[in-house]
Amino acid sequence: MNYRFISHCALLLKLTFLKPVIEQCGFQAEVEIEVHDHHLIIRSADHPRAGWGKSFAAMSRNEDDNLLDQVAEPGGDWDTEEWEW
Repeated sequence: MNYRFISHCALLLKLTFLKPVIEQCGFQAEVEIEVHDHHLIIRSADHPRAGWGKSFAAMSRNEDDNLLDQVAEPGGDWDTEEWEW
């Protein structure tokens, strides 16, 4: 294959198709592009939940992982007797 042709096509595709799509999706600085089973897959290169596992483990060690809301006591009648549709 001709590398110069591929580079030109990639640049043309980026300018005419990918850039507006990427902007409309709200992706940040980098995206990952993959071809899978004749589908073009574009996804953010950012991993928004990266590091969450370590943070949750630290919360558990510090006993800072308790529920803030009260859990309803089981056995109440409100759902069956007072709720109206």
